[in-house]
Amino acid sequence: MKLKVHHALDGRVAILRPRGDLMGGPETELLVATVKEQAAGGNRSLLIDLGDVPLINSLGLGGFVRLYKAYVEAGGVIKLCNLTKHNHNIFEIVKLSLIFDIYDSERKGIEAFERELTARTK
Repeated sequence: MKLKVHHALDGRVAILRPRGDLMGGPETELLVATVKEQAAGGNRSLLIDLGDVPLINSLGLGGFVRLYKAYVEAGGVIKLCNLTKHNHNIFEIVKLSLIFDIYDSERKGIEAFERELTARTK
């Protein structure tokens, strides 16, 4: 699995772009570890772009529960974007769509963070 980290909104939003299936193995552990690194580094706004993740199995979903818990406990907010229809359906079936805000595009996810960050500074 490849995993790229980018930043938007003057560095206030980290964007992770994993590539490849998330099947609960080393690739999922890499994603979880990267999210924990972002939290430890002080980042509190994280957008995970899943456009290049064709398949997430139950073990991969467990990784999302772990990374969510770690990031939220550190005071952060995670949003997801670009899920395939299949992965979006899985997130809805297992109710992970209740804890993650899911957006159709990276741009929409960034705009949501921008609105939230602007509201916090007022």
